Amino acid sequence: MYAVSLSISSHQQKLLTMRKVEHITVRVFNVFSFSLYIIILVTDNKIRVFIVRLIVS
Repeated sequence: MYAVSLSISSHQQKLLTMRKVEHITVRVFNVFSFSLYIIILVTDNKIRVFIVRLIVS
């Protein structure tokens, strides 16, 4: 079990709080020695994709 913390900059955080987030999709892919998290946010008919790579030591 790995804890993942997403650090969002204050500018992006303001954008997220101003917009209504309609849908959040999180996909986790385990590839060799790291896990790949793909986070899809749907806000105001715009799709934002965040890709987070977690390296497992």
